[in-house]
Amino acid sequence: MILAATSNTESQQFEPDWSQYTPAAILVAILAIAAYLINSRRLEKMNRQIQ
Repeated sequence: MILAATSNTESQQFEPDWSQYTPAAILVAILAIAAYLINSRRLEKMNRQIQ
């Protein structure tokens, strides 16, 4: 019973934190993917100009 109570309180503490951080995490992931795609396209253009 004591273990179940502690696990319930821990899950209740973590759930609101995840709900708060998920939108920010999604935005960070989208920005990282966009930056990666932009950098890869720039590298392709540079390679074509060199060749």
